[in-house]
Amino acid sequence: ASRTDILRAIHNIVRRILLLRLRITQQRADGSATPARLNKAQRCRALQRSHIFEDILYRRANSMEEYQDLSTLEERVFRAGRAVYINAQRREMESHRRVVNGDAGQSGEESGQSMRRVLPSEVAHRLNNR
Repeated sequence: ASRTDILRAIHNIVRRILLLRLRITQQRADGSATPARLNKAQRCRALQRSHIFEDILYRRANSMEEYQDLSTLEERVFRAGRAVYINAQRREMESHRRVVNGDAGQSGEESGQSMRRVLPSEVAHRLNNR
């Protein structure tokens, strides 16, 4: 199986998972048993995730045989998805922590000083005299 074949298989797995989640959400919301369909944004997101997961699986594989093993593909896709989710959560927590601690970027006073250096002198003069 080539990388393209693996990518198609991963895309089918990701689409199936998203459809299953969509059906569950619909059933909880209105109790309907209508067939779920992915909208364009969801299909694009599924394709993007498939590319990300395929790249992760390719990089993690110790050999081409391990990468091409279709019997473990679904499990490896779930693990890759979990790793992406955990890393996103970790980055969000670190970003939130930096904002709370005041470590993110410059403070307002410092950023104002850097803006004054960038502005032309007459505009800076008007801003300082307000």
